[in-house]
Amino acid sequence: MAIKSVSGREIGDALIELGVGKGEILFAHSSLSSMGHVDGGAETAVDALLGTLGPAGTLVAPTFTFG
Repeated sequence: MAIKSVSGREIGDALIELGVGKGEILFAHSSLSSMGHVDGGAETAVDALLGTLGPAGTLVAPTFTFG
């Protein structure tokens, strides 16, 4: 069985379908693996998020470090 790849465009389209628009604040708490296989990896996913929000939008993505 082939693994479906997700493109940045598909991520952006899904965000728009959910009602995310330019200039908004988006809190994204997700793992890359929960999106499936993303063509281009994390950089593509982040670019899609930022592209959907536009330059006036704000992306909040929590990170955790242990040390």
